[in-house]
Amino acid sequence: MILTKENIKSADLDKKIDQYVKTGRFSEFVIIVPTNRRLRNLKKIFIDNSPNNIATGINIETLTTISDKLLKASQSYTELSEAASSVFIKKSAEKISFKYFNNYRDGFPDGTLERLMNVISKYKEAGISPARLSEEAGKLSGSENIKALDIAAIYSSYNEMCGKANAYELGDIYRQLNSLETKEFGNNFRNEYPDAKEIFVNGFDEFTGPEIEIIDKLSVMSNISLYIDFDYYSYNKFIFSNLDKNYENLVTKKFHKVDDKSEYLNSEFINQVRKNLFKAGDSKLPDKQAGQLHLIKAGSRAEETEKIA
Repeated sequence: MILTKENIKSADLDKKIDQYVKTGRFSEFVIIVPTNRRLRNLKKIFIDNSPNNIATGINIETLTTISDKLLKASQSYTELSEAASSVFIKKSAEKISFKYFNNYRDGFPDGTLERLMNVISKYKEAGISPARLSEEAGKLSGSENIKALDIAAIYSSYNEMCGKANAYELGDIYRQLNSLETKEFGNNFRNEYPDAKEIFVNGFDEFTGPEIEIIDKLSVMSNISLYIDFDYYSYNKFIFSNLDKNYENLVTKKFHKVDDKSEYLNSEFINQVRKNLFKAGDSKLPDKQAGQLHLIKAGSRAEETEKIA
């Protein structure tokens, strides 16, 4: 599915990107991908398909790298290391008078501290503040309520230490970037990518709330077109229902669906899988595809994982 704010009915993103690459106009587009591995693979593909296999100024980013670049144009900070994060979490835990974790008066085990650190980092990336966590705790009862309040207290103290050290992790970068005024955000982008005309958000199957805010900010800049190639199909809840909220949030930001004219979508097999996988009934693959598929059975989930690997 392709989502955009452009006043168009259809798009072929593969063709658009291919034209940029084959003519060596790398500075005129930015492509945002979900992982560093995807970034490296795509960069190699672009170089292999560029004129004379020479490519300069390739703008391939992850949401992490582009957010870091855009925020550093406005303010200086250090990236929070894992070692520093561990120390901050430990010192934060030492300050709190716990109710749920009161058995850990002599200190948290390292494994528990690591889990707390990971949970709090995920809260940050999802845009959940200590205050919101405390508010949500009010909807819980018993041990779940006091556990959430204890974690919120650690989270609040941890945030304070990070702020004093001017040390940011990904969730902090997202929050600070989204707090920039639209004009400042746009100026930072133009300083980093002065020739960019189009942005392609490619290969994602899910976004956090702060990530949608960043994508929205990118989409409303002047003289730029943004397209999201979103792996979502609304008519098969067995595969895609977990992404309904993401889709609804993007539509709320005024993104709309356009027809995808990419060649791979002409594959009847892909379309059948998207529409019918896991659905009950007798949906059949086209005859020309059926003979190319083989059923592999596994006796347990563990064996299934081994066979897939």
